[in-house]
Amino acid sequence: MEFPGVSWFENNPKKSFLIFFLAVFLLAECVLQAVYFFIEKKNEIYKPIPLRSSRLTYTEYIPNISFVRFLPSDHHPPVFSHVNAMGIRVGKRAERLNSKKNYRVLNVGDSFVQSEQIPFEQTFGELLNHHFGYDIEFVSHGIRRWAPTVEFAWVYHVGVHLDPDEVNLFLCINDFPRKRHYHFTDQTYRETAIYNGSVPVGFEMQEGVEVNDRDRTFKSKIINNIRIVSLLYHGTYQPLKKWLGKKLRKDENSDLSGFGNEAILLSQPVTQWPKDLKENVDETMEVVKNLHAFLVKRGIRLNVLMVAVGFGWKDEAGPGKEAYGWNKDATLSQEGIEKYLQEFLKQANIPFIDIRSAFEKYKRLNPHKALFFPLDGHWNEEGHSVVFDVLRKHYEQERK
Repeated sequence: MEFPGVSWFENNPKKSFLIFFLAVFLLAECVLQAVYFFIEKKNEIYKPIPLRSSRLTYTEYIPNISFVRFLPSDHHPPVFSHVNAMGIRVGKRAERLNSKKNYRVLNVGDSFVQSEQIPFEQTFGELLNHHFGYDIEFVSHGIRRWAPTVEFAWVYHVGVHLDPDEVNLFLCINDFPRKRHYHFTDQTYRETAIYNGSVPVGFEMQEGVEVNDRDRTFKSKIINNIRIVSLLYHGTYQPLKKWLGKKLRKDENSDLSGFGNEAILLSQPVTQWPKDLKENVDETMEVVKNLHAFLVKRGIRLNVLMVAVGFGWKDEAGPGKEAYGWNKDATLSQEGIEKYLQEFLKQANIPFIDIRSAFEKYKRLNPHKALFFPLDGHWNEEGHSVVFDVLRKHYEQERK
């Protein structure tokens, strides 16, 4: 019922409120979109990492592109990166990839080798280049979530064309979980790979899809593109969810799932592993054996290293541990999986270079210095210096 002499808004209070709310929402969203636009244009630090799907190597950098990685949660300044025409992150002396002049070593792995979190010149590979003066050339390449099958495919399609004399393969504990507990494990890649004999030459997937779009759900697109929703989600919902999770957790292990549970199992002796977990580890290591055989036929040596992760120390990667439902002071050794891998590699006559012992020694001598980013969990500049020192000693000994 409408009353004469009264405006439409007064006659329709609910509709009026809805219109007013929508107008304020749209105005606020327009203001926030403009603010974010100028921040992104000025700093170029919020752009997604330029990765795309590849039928040859599963995931790769978009070639000939520059980007900036920013870790505000770890209080780390923006880091500039450049990717060359071969899809490899490079520095100022990238011309060395054009022609081989000396003994060349490829460092291949996942995000620990990718090292977008720190300046390229401070990565262990570039520290080695600076130390040896390019008498030994080190070319480092890794992509987040890579595992041995994908790394093998990259060596086949790209790495061997760099004419290496050695390949250092960096394994990580997240290469070995069972797929039903953690998706980005080598088992996933083995099951989607296309083989020529024992060589993974491709993957059954759509070509050229940017990873940030491929991994993004409708929910995440809403959260990332509507700025008001993004502010509410990251500023209110996520902190509240984290706080409630701590309050409702009845014991330290109650929320452990996925990769966290698998990492706990892999830290234990092999006799404690479930049968299918051991089978999965063995199948992953068969990929490493096949890579070794592939390289030996070409006169290329393979060394294997196991990435040291921050879970092994009480004072490292606290927020990262909490993300898995652990106490931030918890410690988790890699001794179980590492001992098993060393024995496997020994029987296969594949050299193993120990990193973890150097990290443990450094922590004993420098108990208050961090080697990992707290939340991101990757090696910081100090961590890279430890890896550099391990490989420096190894190659100095090799040259004697």
